Amino acid sequence: MELTSFPFRHEILAAVKHALHRREEPHAASRLACLDGLRGVAALIVFICHLFWTYHSWVEYGYGDGPDNNRFIQLPIIRLVISGHAMVSLFFVVGGYVSSASALKKVRSRSYEKLYLSLASSLFRRGIRLYLPAIISTFITMWLICLGFFEPARKYLRAEYMVHSDNHHVYLGSTSAQLEDWFKETMGMTNIWSYYNNGFTQPYYNPYDPHLWTVPMEMRGSLVVILCLLAFSRCRQNFRFALMGLTIVYCVYWDRWECMEFLLGSIVAEIDLIMQETRDSNPNPLTRIDSPIETSFELSLDDDPKPAWLHHPPSHSPSRSLLHNPLLTTTLRVLFLLSALYILSAPNANYPTTPLYTLFPTLTPPTISDPKRFFHGLGASLLLLSLTSTPSFQSPFLHPLPQYLGKISYSLYICHGPVIHCLGMWLTPALWDFFGWQTGWGWAVGFLGGGAVVVGFVVVVADAFWRAVDRRVVGFARAVERWCFCG
Repeated sequence: MELTSFPFRHEILAAVKHALHRREEPHAASRLACLDGLRGVAALIVFICHLFWTYHSWVEYGYGDGPDNNRFIQLPIIRLVISGHAMVSLFFVVGGYVSSASALKKVRSRSYEKLYLSLASSLFRRGIRLYLPAIISTFITMWLICLGFFEPARKYLRAEYMVHSDNHHVYLGSTSAQLEDWFKETMGMTNIWSYYNNGFTQPYYNPYDPHLWTVPMEMRGSLVVILCLLAFSRCRQNFRFALMGLTIVYCVYWDRWECMEFLLGSIVAEIDLIMQETRDSNPNPLTRIDSPIETSFELSLDDDPKPAWLHHPPSHSPSRSLLHNPLLTTTLRVLFLLSALYILSAPNANYPTTPLYTLFPTLTPPTISDPKRFFHGLGASLLLLSLTSTPSFQSPFLHPLPQYLGKISYSLYICHGPVIHCLGMWLTPALWDFFGWQTGWGWAVGFLGGGAVVVGFVVVVADAFWRAVDRRVVGFARAVERWCFCG
């Protein structure tokens, strides 16, 4: 097969074109598209994290945590490119936002009948949408194991350079035994009832794809958000915020960090709706004063030749004049974004010995068994708030390549694990066996060269899975809804 026939070729070429001829998107349309691109980039980072983590333990630690952790890529914010755990929290917060945005519009317009219909539809389709692609993927992986595709990597699992083989599954001797094992593990993936946290180690890893530990958590988070939206839908706005906040405290008390993150995403969605309503009620940026930070930030980036007094009418309030200062408001927005990225890039372990994060242990609620989840959730929420409220920050995620990754993000998340087990865990070690892994160039050939092949293969497989399975599941869920629903 030639490279020109790969399905992602057009997206890559379009990305290059778009970088040269970029167009400004309207804020209302770009906001949700930005979240798609954000999810696509996050899925890619999870994949990259697992590539690194297979051979490098330092992925877990921050810069300055001992003499062995002094790499540039471990610095705060920079380390986000390998922060797979942080991206899971980002998935959950975005999931809470997306699950809530449409429903909250109906809540705020008091369209309660439409709200009920919307929530019923979303809840009915959610299980199909989440589980069916994962079940199909693990079923395919089961057959790959039966056919011996996991065996080439097995001889490298105890190699000196192998750090995390991620539950490389075994053939059980017969197809019937493998099918029985697959069914048992699939049922385990549907267990949202007694699924609990255990510090850094989750109690359930599907051996056909360990990364699917997030699926039961995402299902539970979605259920909690829908329940809260229904329960608090007729509350006044302030009471709704207060009750959502109390529910988050309750989730933190019981160490349900995934529910906390989904609910934080829901709160960000309502804050965003409030800001939209403010913009809509003051559509003219020359006179709009209800959201001065956003107005000033947009104007400061436009190099508008109009004099400043046209944009910012005189005010007798010193504080209002100060907030209308473009340099100040731009600085505040950038600082807010950097703060969000700093918190989101918190390392996975060893806060007390990691410079710039030594205060985090004192800020961690005592009921949280895995502190990184708490801070990643906060950082992801602040990042989402920053992106949705500032159109200028959305542009990196609106390019065709992130948008394409957003389309295949769930398929990319589902497929990258089996491909690493089938291809990545023997290709890179085989190259290291040939070129050596303890020299700089030998390491580069094995890890970077082998990794590049795996990245290309994963994108092709994810694209094929998205076309053949994932997007069809979306249509199938809607069809089942039509068949089952009345009226």
